Amino acid sequence: MITHINLDHELEKLSVLYVEDNKAERDMMSQFLRRRVKKLYVASNGSEGLMIYKRFQPEIILTDLVMPVMEMVKEIKSINPDALIIVASAYDNKRYFMESINLGIVHYLLKPIGHTQIQDALAHCVRLFSMEKRIKQQSLYIQKILDFQDNIVIVTDGEKVIAANRSFLNFFGFEALEDFHKTKKAIYEFFEEEDKRSCQIGTSWLQEALKDPKKPYEVKVFDKKQRLFRI
Repeated sequence: MITHINLDHELEKLSVLYVEDNKAERDMMSQFLRRRVKKLYVASNGSEGLMIYKRFQPEIILTDLVMPVMEMVKEIKSINPDALIIVASAYDNKRYFMESINLGIVHYLLKPIGHTQIQDALAHCVRLFSMEKRIKQQSLYIQKILDFQDNIVIVTDGEKVIAANRSFLNFFGFEALEDFHKTKKAIYEFFEEEDKRSCQIGTSWLQEALKDPKKPYEVKVFDKKQRLFRI
């Protein structure tokens, strides 16, 4: 669990967008937040908040939950599905609560908001942000290991390629794995069945090939220039 000291230290590294239409509440909360975060951006409505987000990409968004702002939240989530958004609302209403969940809101607060509530919500965001940062760092490290290999290397969940090295991308003519996913659903779509020694190619081609490692298994693979290779 993040202690108060750790929370202060981590928040000092993060920027926050605060959206609130009530001036008195906005001024009071802004004063509280400004002492705790690296940078605070303040907006009085959803349009202004969205403009600020697009320009500065703050790590945490704290916003009142009213319908004009709800559109801002939807737009931010379309830009960055991992955006950390805290919503505060005077509405003790199931519909608003459920809509927040569906949008992927990380914390829901009922007004009036106390300092302890906002501290807990920010601590939750810090934990999520730190976790996402570690996952991204680990993914980059794993990708470097994969790219170090000259042979084609892919990581699959059985149906979809979830990671691939640079040799794979260069061989098939893709700049990034996302480009591969846009054109091919799975690696087996590159394969062609090869006479009677080959088993039926399908979503379970890898499992079929591994059932009997000694059994000859051969497939044709075409690279980006339609040159034929045998595996």
